[in-house]
Amino acid sequence: MTRIRIGILGTLLALSACGKKGSNLPVVTLLSPEGVNHLGSKFSPDGSRVAFWSPGDDGWDLIVARADLSGQRTASSHNTRIWPIVWSPDSKQFAFASSASNVADILVIPADSGTVRQLTNAPGFEVPTAWSPRGDRLTYTATGEGSVFRGFFFDLATGQSSPLPATVPALARWSPDGARLGFEGLGQSSTLWVADSVGGSPKQLTTENQESDLNWSPDGTEIAYVSRRTGTGDIWVVPVNGGAPRQLTRDIRDDFSPRWSPDGKWIAFISQRGRQTDVWLVPAAGGIEIRVTDDAAEEGNLQWVGKSGLLSFHTGTTGDALWVTTISEGHERRLTPDSMRVANLDVSPSGAEAVYEVLHGGGVSDLQVMQVADGKPRTLVTGTSINTLPNWSPDGKSIVFLSNRSGSMNLWILPAAGGPPRQLTDFPTSQANPEWSRDGSMIYFTSPKDAAPFSDLWKVSAAGGAPTRITKTGMINGLAVSLVSDGIFVQSVGGKAGQTVLCRVLPDGKLQVLWDRSNVTGFSWYGFTPKGDSMAIDAELPGGGIGSYLISTTTGQGRQLLGKSDQVGDFSRDGRWLGYWSGTATLALGVLDMKTGASRRLTRSPESERSYWWSSDNNTILFTRQSQRRRIATVDLSELMKGR
Repeated sequence: MTRIRIGILGTLLALSACGKKGSNLPVVTLLSPEGVNHLGSKFSPDGSRVAFWSPGDDGWDLIVARADLSGQRTASSHNTRIWPIVWSPDSKQFAFASSASNVADILVIPADSGTVRQLTNAPGFEVPTAWSPRGDRLTYTATGEGSVFRGFFFDLATGQSSPLPATVPALARWSPDGARLGFEGLGQSSTLWVADSVGGSPKQLTTENQESDLNWSPDGTEIAYVSRRTGTGDIWVVPVNGGAPRQLTRDIRDDFSPRWSPDGKWIAFISQRGRQTDVWLVPAAGGIEIRVTDDAAEEGNLQWVGKSGLLSFHTGTTGDALWVTTISEGHERRLTPDSMRVANLDVSPSGAEAVYEVLHGGGVSDLQVMQVADGKPRTLVTGTSINTLPNWSPDGKSIVFLSNRSGSMNLWILPAAGGPPRQLTDFPTSQANPEWSRDGSMIYFTSPKDAAPFSDLWKVSAAGGAPTRITKTGMINGLAVSLVSDGIFVQSVGGKAGQTVLCRVLPDGKLQVLWDRSNVTGFSWYGFTPKGDSMAIDAELPGGGIGSYLISTTTGQGRQLLGKSDQVGDFSRDGRWLGYWSGTATLALGVLDMKTGASRRLTRSPESERSYWWSSDNNTILFTRQSQRRRIATVDLSELMKGR
C-alpha cells in the first residue's frame, strides 16, 4: 500500500558492524546497545555530545547524551516524525524541527539543561538547515502559501526572520568562515549555487540539474557533492572560486553522502558497490577508494566527530517479512523465511496472488509473486538493479513497477504471468508513485522532471508512447488514483499558510483543494469507499498529533475517525472494514467496523506492521512486519589516513 509520509520514517533491523576477523578493515565500535532503534544522530561540533531520535511511548523522543551515549536525557517527546538536528558552533545548544504540537516548528534546546526556545510557529513546515559559524543566525527552509518553498534566516538576537533571495535555491549552508552560503534545491532538478553571507551575488557552480548533498571543504575553497550526470550517483568536487569540477568516484553503483575529513585531505562516503551498502574513503585530491566496512548491514548518516579522525555512522538493515492474518480468527501465519527481506507489497485484484520486492542490499532487488493459499513464490523480475513499487493492473494481467536498470528510476511494465519488462518512461530524473487508471489504459505517476522544488503529475499509456504532463505547479508530493471512480487526488505543498493540502485534479490540470484545515500527512490509493464518494486521509489534529478523517471526494467535508495516533489505511473491498495503524514510532494493525463504529486491534507484537492489503474475501489481510533497529557506530580512521 502506498503511503505518503512527510519526514524521515525509516525503521531498520540491527546487525553487528564490526570489521571481519582477520581482515585489514578498521574495527567498528557500536555505541548503541543491541535491541534499540536510534535514528538521525548528530554529534556536537566539539564531539562531546550527541543528539538522536528514539521511539517513545507516544511518538518519537529526541535524546541528548554524552558522546559515548551515557547520561541520556529526553529533550523532546511526543513527536509524530523525526527531522534533522542542527548544533550551534559552540556545542551548547541545538535546533530541530519539533512535530509535537505542529507539523514542523523550530525549537532550540540547551545541550545540558535550561529553557527551551521556540523560534517559529506557523501552520506549514519550518525546518532548520544550518547554524552560522558565528552562532548568531540559523538558516531554515519553510513552505508558504501559493506554492512557495523558500529559504530563510533567523536572527537569534532579535528573534526576527527574513527570507533569502528568491533567486537562490531553498537549502542553504554556510562556508566554514561564514563569509559565503552554498545552496542546493530539492529533488532531481537541483543545481549548486554559492553566494555571499546574505544570499547576494549568487553564482551557479553546476549545470547538470542532478547535483545534491552539498558539503563544504574545511578551508571553504571547495564543495563536494553527488552528481547523477552519468546515470548513477558519483562523488564530485567543484572549486568555489572557479575551475572545472573533478570526479572522484566512477563505480557503476551509487555513491553518496560525501563528508570531508577535518584536515580536508579525505572524503568519506557511502557506496552501494558490491551489492552492499558500506562506508568508503577517497583522497580529496583524487585516487583509489578505500573500503571501511564490509558486511550485510546498511550504513548511513555519516559524520566526522569533532576534529578527530573518528567517523560516526548508523548501521542496520531494512526490510520486512510477509505475513497473513484474518479478522474472524486472528491467526497469524508467516509467508516468507527469516533469510528474506521484502518490501512494497501489492495484492492482485482476484486476491489470489501477492507481488512484492525482495531486497538483496547494495541497490539490488527482485520482484516475486506468491500464491496466497500455499505461499509458493516465483521470481518475476531479477537483475542487478532496484525493481520496486509493483502495482497490479485492474484486470490482473499486467504489473507496472519502478526500476533504475536504465539509469534513473523509470516506469516499466510486464505481464503478470511473466515475461520481459518493457520501459514506459525514459526521463533522466527519478519517477515515483505509479498508479493505474480505473480502466487500466493509463498509468499516472509523479516526476520532478522540469519541476521544482517537488514534482508534477504525469500520465503515460500502458501500451506505450510519449508521457503527458498534467500539472505544472512543481509542488506535488503524493498521488492517489481511485479505482472505483474517475477521481485523481494529489498532496500539494504550499496551501493556506504553507500547509500540505489534499487536492482533486481537474480535467484541465488545475487543482481543487479539498482539505486545507491542517496538514495532510497520509492517504492511500485504496482508501476510497466502494462508491468512491469518500476517502480516508491522515491529517494534523488540533493541538498536535496525527488523526484520521473520512472526507467527501467532491466537497472535502467530513468527520474524524478513530483517535489520536490512529492512522487510516485501506477499505476492504466491500467497504465493511477500514484498516488502520495504531501508534506513531511503532505501528500495530487494527480494523474499524464501518457499520457499528467499533474498532479492534489485530496485532500485538513488539515490532511494526508497516503495510498491508486486503484480499478479495474481505476477511484476509496480507501485511509486512518489521523490527525497528538502528545503531550508532564509530570507527577511528586516524591510522588508516596517516599511512596513505
